[in-house]
Amino acid sequence: MTKQQFAYDSFSYSNDIFTQTHPDTLASIARFKGLESPDIENARILELGCGKGLNLISQAYGLPESEFVGIDLGKNHIDYANRSVEELGLTNVEFKQTDLMDVDAEDFGKFDYIIAHGLFSWVPDAVRKRTLSIYKEMLSDKGVGYLSYNVYPGWHYKKIASDVGKFHTRNEHRPEKKVEEAVEFITFLGENSEKKDVYKFCLQNEVFSLEKLTPISIFHDTLAEINEPLYFHEFVDLLRENELQFLSEAEFYRMSPSTLTDDARKFVEALDDELLKEQYMDFFTGTAFRQTLFCRESVKLKRETDPEVLNDLYIASPLAPESENPDLFGSKIEKFTTTTGANIQIDNPPAKVALNHLAEIWGDSILFSDLLAHTKTTLEENNYSSDDWDQEFVPIKSIFYQLICTSDIVEMHTVRRQIHTEITEKPKINRLAKWQLANCDLILAGYQRVIKIEDEILRHLLNNLDGTRTMDEIYRSSTKFIKSLDGIENKDLILENLKEVTDRHLEQFSRAGLLDA
Repeated sequence: MTKQQFAYDSFSYSNDIFTQTHPDTLASIARFKGLESPDIENARILELGCGKGLNLISQAYGLPESEFVGIDLGKNHIDYANRSVEELGLTNVEFKQTDLMDVDAEDFGKFDYIIAHGLFSWVPDAVRKRTLSIYKEMLSDKGVGYLSYNVYPGWHYKKIASDVGKFHTRNEHRPEKKVEEAVEFITFLGENSEKKDVYKFCLQNEVFSLEKLTPISIFHDTLAEINEPLYFHEFVDLLRENELQFLSEAEFYRMSPSTLTDDARKFVEALDDELLKEQYMDFFTGTAFRQTLFCRESVKLKRETDPEVLNDLYIASPLAPESENPDLFGSKIEKFTTTTGANIQIDNPPAKVALNHLAEIWGDSILFSDLLAHTKTTLEENNYSSDDWDQEFVPIKSIFYQLICTSDIVEMHTVRRQIHTEITEKPKINRLAKWQLANCDLILAGYQRVIKIEDEILRHLLNNLDGTRTMDEIYRSSTKFIKSLDGIENKDLILENLKEVTDRHLEQFSRAGLLDA
């Protein structure tokens, strides 16, 4: 890789937030997997290929006592990131225009968390090797590394559309036009390929995938000149060569065998090696992309963890009882659901009481051991007794452990954040949210919860939350704005439900930790 005009400067990556790279996410998973990861409130974090810096800036804002460093070869990226740091007045994050080949421990020191998202598969082999050697040289003793990369077997069928798109647009050098023509031809090919077999299926499936991506993502991934997937077991070998070892996936619940057929699940669960299980899960699911956490090979890991690891973690969940008057203390089955429709049905009283309390404090988190203590007190106050509370809590520990292993409806955290859930007379979003609102379509709220700005009405509402307007003034402003919009569907219905929807948004923002006190 040379230091000449960097290709990404001509079609820069979008300004994105990757919550799976947040130090709290990495630390929580590491502790769940048996590694006593460094304190995120007093840590050093390095991002390789930081782009415009939104991801790192959003993390640095919430962890003012930690130190963040971002490096990228793109001059436009680094200039943008440094302007943003100055605008927000942050003093704990810095960005440097640097070639990865020149990064070393002598100049940068060691880091507790090193992340690189969207880099590894898309750079030359020499840079991939140097990237892993950076982790080897610069990761602290109990530090956690993160890398995302494309993998086989999933990328075998994606590669068909990638190769077709690159060939069809080989003479088109304008990025936007290249993406447009590639997608059009891949779509056309999928509709008109002669054989109705796996080839046609692969093309049509990739068209479906491309429809979900931005032009920038398609340009830098599907149409990237360099895109080198590998098998998971090959990545593990590369880790070993650099005295590193696999720890987990960033979204490890997605790798749960519970999603497989009974026969496939039994096959995977019969394997006595965790790394083999991971590789065979890729075979069964056709995995095309991984986000892997790893640590030093010298760290002694307890591969088979148990529910007791939850005791020192903070827990949060949006699950809430579907019934207005749930039976928490009897054996009746109660259904707990999230706003997105995920649900669980439980008859165990301690588990029902615990989930109900998490619903009451949603937006905040609680130490799991404190949740158990609160559950015990609540049960005793309602004439529920036990001769052996340790035994009584075995099912609840198992339930939460399984929920974390197989879904994302229970969150884990290593620290408790200060969340202001009260909606004041003149609501005001915090400084970071205001900056994010002006620079992207995503807002990182408390506890790594992301709010996506999906329409101009929501953006207008957020802009109005500046601490100068009462709720009545906010309603009137939103009404006037919506009436001024042309071509909006169901305008009358939106206006009719405006107050209710606005109040619901405010409740969501407060629970997400978006509002200042």
